Amino acid sequence: MATVVFENVSKVFPSSKKGEGVMAVRDLNLIVEEGELLTLLGPSGCGKTTILRMLAGFEPVTDGKIFLDGVDITSKPVNTRGIGMVFQSYALFPHMSVYDNVAYGLMIEKLSKKEIEKRVSDVMDLMAISQFADRAPNQLSGGQQQRVALARAVVTEPSVLLLDEPLSNLDAQLREQMRDELRRIQQRLGITSLYVTHDQSEALAISDEVILLRDGIIQQRGSAEYIYQYPDSEFVAQFLGKASILSGKLIGQYSNGGEVLIDGMVGKIFQPIDESRMGMPVKCVVRPENVAFNASPEGKYVIEQAVFQGLYVEYRMTIGGERFAIVDHDYLKNGALSAGDRIDIELERTPLWILPEAKDKVNAF
Repeated sequence: MATVVFENVSKVFPSSKKGEGVMAVRDLNLIVEEGELLTLLGPSGCGKTTILRMLAGFEPVTDGKIFLDGVDITSKPVNTRGIGMVFQSYALFPHMSVYDNVAYGLMIEKLSKKEIEKRVSDVMDLMAISQFADRAPNQLSGGQQQRVALARAVVTEPSVLLLDEPLSNLDAQLREQMRDELRRIQQRLGITSLYVTHDQSEALAISDEVILLRDGIIQQRGSAEYIYQYPDSEFVAQFLGKASILSGKLIGQYSNGGEVLIDGMVGKIFQPIDESRMGMPVKCVVRPENVAFNASPEGKYVIEQAVFQGLYVEYRMTIGGERFAIVDHDYLKNGALSAGDRIDIELERTPLWILPEAKDKVNAF
């Protein structure tokens, strides 16, 4: 296990315009604790894969330093960093057997044949791929190839494991199964790990902590549950899970919360309220699965679209000129509604979260 530290790290890629560059990562200060699985989450182009590649040594750092257990590895060659990486494409050698793919890193290290056989056998047993030892990678399924790639990455006993969207090539059902296996193996081995994904469900399910990135800057860090419940911004709220953002006005304050007026309805806020914001406009996050509602022919709101998702039905409508969604997991008991049906929203029974006032983000955690 190892601790990873990024100190004022920036990455600028050259631009087609002379004298200009594209800032992919900006002044990143980040600590990844030993044994932790930290997920870098964000939209395409946010800098998450660039952070991984700089740590691995595949991409040079423009400014700043990277430390591994207190040792500056910023300029160290890739093969001296003690870091394993699983790529999105798996990058298996097609002309080698599964056994030789897994053993490749150990052969480069020139370990004894006996030591190589023992370590390869142990890790292949762990990954449940021993029966495929003599096969070529193209004779395996996507999930089996993914296990081989993971085995190859961990057999060298790296101090840090990097995973760059390793499940994106799998179908939905296998992706969920392999996600759980990855987490189980990471916890069993205790390897400090950085996991890159743009899939919010993966981030929620697999991580000790999540870092949400945008334009090379950290927007928020914390457990998946904390960020989901207490987002720092509209971007975070809408990227991690489904969220409606409603405009309101603070109209009341008490010891542990307050009241907000939204489209003529009063909602309860159970979070500290800054007295200076009283009477001011605010943005409220509403998670669609938490909305209390009831169907009524005289209801105030009209369902504009009903989307059947199997586990739930999502109802979409407009509240105060803003898009709003409700997720009903009990539609079989409640009775599924259709576009054109009317409902009332029981805002006083719906958990709300007021977004903090906007502030400049500092790229430091």
